[in-house]
Amino acid sequence: MNTFHRSRATRSEAAFSLLETLIAFAVLIGAFAVFFQLYHSALNYSSRTQREVIAANVAQRQLVKLRGWTSLPQGSGLGFDDWSAYKDVKFDDEEFPEYKVRIRSNFTPVISPSSLLVDGGNQKTLESTYRKVQITVSWTQGSFEIVALVADPTRQLRDVDPVVVEGPAGTVPKDGTMPFTVKVYDTMGREIPDIMAHWYVSPIDGTGKISSDVEGTTATFVNISEKMNKTVQYTGGRCRVTARVNYRGQEVWGESDILVLQN
Repeated sequence: MNTFHRSRATRSEAAFSLLETLIAFAVLIGAFAVFFQLYHSALNYSSRTQREVIAANVAQRQLVKLRGWTSLPQGSGLGFDDWSAYKDVKFDDEEFPEYKVRIRSNFTPVISPSSLLVDGGNQKTLESTYRKVQITVSWTQGSFEIVALVADPTRQLRDVDPVVVEGPAGTVPKDGTMPFTVKVYDTMGREIPDIMAHWYVSPIDGTGKISSDVEGTTATFVNISEKMNKTVQYTGGRCRVTARVNYRGQEVWGESDILVLQN
């Protein structure tokens, strides 16, 4: 009788041990499944991150090359003068051919920071100095894009008459006006856009009044003068109209022909 009970207990313990073993195997298999799923996700994330890093480097390298190209001589000007080749172009990257590069560009107006401080909101807008460039790098699983402004490279001003003040010459009647425009040229004879000029009258033996927009490229001379007490006078004599230009740290001047003032 005791032998029977011991045999039955032994069988129960063996069955319980087998059940524990099966449960342990199930838990282990589940753990391995979770581990491999996490490992696979980590590999995918690492691969995606690596591709994005490569795409970012490709885009940055293309932007550096593009900025260098703008300063290279192209015909009668620089690369920046003609963006037709980069208006919308697609090509394979030379180092990573599996990455496709697309470059798009267009002029974008930018408000001069210094003019934001002017009372009355008389702001100076730069219309032709900056290009907005979009560089998109794509591959099979995704894409990466950067947007940047590319500025007109600093030009070397020509040695003779870099600043030209254009306008009529001769006699100006009392209260008469004369319009003037300033242009600045580089060594290749190209007119530099978005110039900012300060205008004033340079007396010889007479003077008048100048009016212009804030740092504008145009001005109007008026044959009238005001004394300190605000009374009006007409000096007669002669004078010139002068435009002073500060081009990226280099200050240059230009003068009009002689104006003869009636009084």
